[in-house]
Amino acid sequence: MALGTPITNKFQIGNAELRIGPMNLANKLTQANSVGLLQSATVNFQQESVDLEAGLPKTLIDTVITKTNVTIDAQAYEFSRKNMRVMMNNGTEVAGSVSEYAGEVAVSSLIIGTTTTETLDTTLLLADVVVGDMVVVYDPASPQNVSLIKITAKAARTAPAATMATITFDATATPLLFSAPAGTLIYKANQLGLGASTATNYFTADVIGLEHSTGRPTGWKFWKVAVSGGLEYAYNSDNFAVTPLKFKVLMPTAADYTGTGLLTHVAGLIPSHPFGLMYAG
Repeated sequence: MALGTPITNKFQIGNAELRIGPMNLANKLTQANSVGLLQSATVNFQQESVDLEAGLPKTLIDTVITKTNVTIDAQAYEFSRKNMRVMMNNGTEVAGSVSEYAGEVAVSSLIIGTTTTETLDTTLLLADVVVGDMVVVYDPASPQNVSLIKITAKAARTAPAATMATITFDATATPLLFSAPAGTLIYKANQLGLGASTATNYFTADVIGLEHSTGRPTGWKFWKVAVSGGLEYAYNSDNFAVTPLKFKVLMPTAADYTGTGLLTHVAGLIPSHPFGLMYAG
C-alpha cells in the first residue's frame, strides 16, 4: 500500500441527535427526549497528566493521568421552551413534554376599570388559565402592540358559554398598553423566569449518530450530566440562529446508584463505566 493509505472506512461525518432526560431514564431515552435539530454535536474526552522529568538535559521518565474531563457541546436550532429552560438552569420540566404553543383566542370585549384592575371578556376556557398565569394580548395587524398581563381573578362568562372566561388583571403592574381593536388576540404566555433557579439540575444524556460506512447507529450514553453553558438567543436577519447546549459529564456518587438513588437500574454498569459508555458500529 502507498504511504498514507486509509486502513478502515471509519470516517466521521453526518448529523447527530442529543437526548436529555431525568436521571431515572438513564439508558432509557428515546427520540421523544430529543432536543431537536442540531447544527453539530461534539463529545470531548480530555485528559491531563503530570510528567516526571529527570537528568540534564531533562528527559521524560514517566507520566501519570491526573484528570479526566468529558463534555458535550452541541449547537441547537430549536429554541423550544424545554431547551431554553434547561440552558437557563431551570430544567424541572425536562421529564415530560412542555407545551410550546398554547393557542390563541379572541378578546370579545375590553372593559376599562376605574380602579387598578381591568377586565377582558375572552373565549378562553375557564379551565385553561388559573389565577397567577400570564397571558399575552396583541393586535395581529400590528404585532408591535403587545402587552403581557397577569391574571388576578377569573369568572365564568354569561355568554356565549359559562365555560368561557372573563379575566381580571393587575392594571398597575401589568397594564394593557394599547387600545385593543376588534380582532385582538390573547394567548397564555409560557414565560421563563430569569435567574429563578440557583440549584444545580442533573440529567442523563445520549448523543446518537450513524456510522458513515455501515449505516449503523453509534452513540454515547452518559449517566449524569449538568449544564455548563448558558443560552444565546439571537435575532439575526442573515441566517437561522443557534444556541449552544453545553453539559459537563459527572461521575455518579454512590448515593446515585444505591438505595433509592435515581441510577439504581444501571448500578451494574457504573463500576466498569463510571461516566457512561460509547458504542460503535
